[in-house]
Amino acid sequence: MKNIKAVISAALCAGLGLSFAAMTMNAGAVESEESLVLEEYTGTMPVETTAAITTTTVMTDTEAELQKLREKGSRMVGEYTRQEKILLGELDADAPRITLEEAEAIIEEGGSFRDILKKFMEIHKYPDYNGGSGVSNTEFWLNDSGSCMILFTVSNFDTIAYIESSYLGSIEEFRFLYNSYEDKAEIPQNIHLDEYKVYNDIVAGDVNDDGSLNVADVVMLQRWIIGASDELADWRLGNVVEDDRLDSFDLCLLKRMVVESMRD
Repeated sequence: MKNIKAVISAALCAGLGLSFAAMTMNAGAVESEESLVLEEYTGTMPVETTAAITTTTVMTDTEAELQKLREKGSRMVGEYTRQEKILLGELDADAPRITLEEAEAIIEEGGSFRDILKKFMEIHKYPDYNGGSGVSNTEFWLNDSGSCMILFTVSNFDTIAYIESSYLGSIEEFRFLYNSYEDKAEIPQNIHLDEYKVYNDIVAGDVNDDGSLNVADVVMLQRWIIGASDELADWRLGNVVEDDRLDSFDLCLLKRMVVESMRD
């Protein structure tokens, strides 16, 4: 599969190089202003002018992290429950996570979907993510990043699946551990693991790690590949071919990704 990706990337490279010569980036600046509030009185009394008192509230690091986490959860139409409880001091950061062996043993014992979920909660305490749009997803991460997880899904039928992903969020292993309708449940083709990617701030191709994919990433990767610079914020984000090395195939595919993102 990786060889096929490499061949496809090489083919794409030929038609994409020139399109970047005309690309430019725009930058904007934001200016803020503060104004004084004046109160004027008329009559025999002297006119008094008073300045409004401004109170600035400084967030602690924990409060800022909690706010950022909740914003991420909102983007994913849910919440990152376990990490939120840790930040609130309601769960120890070293609290145990359920293991794959424990999960398989619980499911093997039998019981309803809800019974299994309850037993998971007894070990894991809180799911790492809970939410979804159109379907209800509850994720129990087997590691801190969420690249390995047990996914409970409630839709037309209930399923529990084990999922393992690459650093960029591509599914490397998917298998059902439980199906409420075993003859109907099929491995879904539209799982993108966005909750994992948003939580870890992963944007494939974002080699300068500024949170977005654009021409600047192409320039940085190209300079690194030809040896003009050793600056690269995160080489794993540039390994879009996902063959564990950075080369011209990644550069060609990255160019295509940027062109397509500009068309959207």
